[in-house]
Amino acid sequence: MSTLPYGSPANRGWLAAACSSLAVHAALGALLLGGLQPLIGRFAPQTAAPQIRVTLQRLDSGTLAGLALQDGMAGAETRAESDRLSPQLTHAADDISDLADPAGDGASGMPASAAQPVQQDPGLLIAAPAPAAEAASPLLPTETGPLVPETLAPVASGGAAVSTATVNAGLTTLRPLAALPGANSGTPEKPAAAKTPPPPRAQDLAVKDLIARIRANGGPDCLLALPRRDGQDSAGLEMLAARDAAFGQFTRSVLSEDDSALRQTRTLLDPRQCPAAEYIRRNRDYPATRLGLRLDSGRVASGGRLTGALRGTAGKYVALLLVDNNGVVQDLQRFLTQTGNVTRFDVPVTLAGPVRDTAQMLIAIGSTRPLQQIRSRDGRLAQDVFTGLTGDLTGTAALAVTAFDIR
Repeated sequence: MSTLPYGSPANRGWLAAACSSLAVHAALGALLLGGLQPLIGRFAPQTAAPQIRVTLQRLDSGTLAGLALQDGMAGAETRAESDRLSPQLTHAADDISDLADPAGDGASGMPASAAQPVQQDPGLLIAAPAPAAEAASPLLPTETGPLVPETLAPVASGGAAVSTATVNAGLTTLRPLAALPGANSGTPEKPAAAKTPPPPRAQDLAVKDLIARIRANGGPDCLLALPRRDGQDSAGLEMLAARDAAFGQFTRSVLSEDDSALRQTRTLLDPRQCPAAEYIRRNRDYPATRLGLRLDSGRVASGGRLTGALRGTAGKYVALLLVDNNGVVQDLQRFLTQTGNVTRFDVPVTLAGPVRDTAQMLIAIGSTRPLQQIRSRDGRLAQDVFTGLTGDLTGTAALAVTAFDIR
């Protein structure tokens, strides 16, 4: 073995060959990796980056998925930039903008005063009742030809002769319900605010409170308690019963010391009139009534006439029944005269027999159906008339009741 610092020439050649081979392989490997990288990336599976929303809002465990943060609230719905108008509102807005655009009117070449009225929605028009057409006379023929000279207005002197037909005074001009402003009036005016209903009066509140108390405690059988208006500011109470003791029993259970100023009227009925009183009590509106009944006088002389009026009868079949103090029911249909929402009555009355302390009952019934059930029982006792009824006569018909005396 040589101890000199330099090796033999053979050993130095092998070392150089090994180093050059290693360098060549390294360069070849780097070249191959660089060329295959695009191909490797093309066939590699693509994985989307997870979307993470961070919120300070404390969420419930059941609502952790599918939430977004809008206006600081987690889970709020994403709002559109602007709400779109419905097609009907869009067309209405276009019509208003066309009418309010001065440039559009100028382009059309028509002055603002000649603008046609806006066509209203047929569902919003309220037509006034048409005047009754005059019946054509069978003796006079209807004129259908052109105007004759006698029907022309006289010609004004000192000017061009112009024939002018006379204006028919019977014609009326329909005006639109709400006309939009003209083209030169700027922005459309805001519609007037709806009128606020006036607050209830003290009288109305007192009547309402009295109705509530009567419904909570109807009182003894065969007793009617009917709230009434007493003058302009006060409330009253009209009571009808078949026993004197029933009045005191009812007032002790329903009225209080605060009702000391309440004016009461107490009318005694005959027990045979009780089926009619119980029919009134079974109505769903009791002690209120949907028909108004007013007598011109609550005391009528025998041989005189009972007169008064019913209100709220428009569109209803109306029956006016007299229940006398013998319990007999009489239909007063032939004495009624209806005009619009008011039905007046004028009934001749005569007392048969001695004067008694009991009063006569007057009951009005209004229904949207014919009242044949009631009319077919005319002249029978109350216990037979007001039992076995069907339809709205069982408790939903509009009623009114009062009492009067015959002396």
